[in-house]
Order: sequence, then structure tokens, then C-alpha cells
Amino acid sequence: MTWGSDGLLETHKKILGPEEKVQSLSYRLTPIRSYKDKSQPGKITGYQASHRFRGDIGDLGRLGAVCAVAP
Repeated sequence: MTWGSDGLLETHKKILGPEEKVQSLSYRLTPIRSYKDKSQPGKITGYQASHRFRGDIGDLGRLGAVCAVAP
């Protein structure tokens, strides 16, 4: 299975019914900082990425199966 946003959308579209949908809402990239000296800006030590999705599912009984395919 291919993951990443495209893989997640593609996988969910295959298991959702014709009236159900999944869509990408937003992306966010946030720097992770290390603060040794509070008087200076922190050094960037990495980044945290997040991607929000929205799914419209008509049958709540299938919610577990839909969530199970997410990484």
C-alpha cells in the first residue's frame, strides 16, 4: 500500500460508497525548536508536518473499517 496524502485519499476512495467522500482540508509544517538561551530565538532542530482530512460516511457501522486503513 502507498501512504502519503495521495495514497490515503486513493485507498479511502476505493472503500467508500458512491455518496461518501474523503477530502484533504489543510497542510501544516511547524518548526521544532531547541531553546538553550531564552533570550535568543530557538535553533530549528526539525519539522513536524500534519495533514488534515475530512471523511463523510453515511453508515457509522463502517467507521471502524474506514479508520483501520489509515496509517
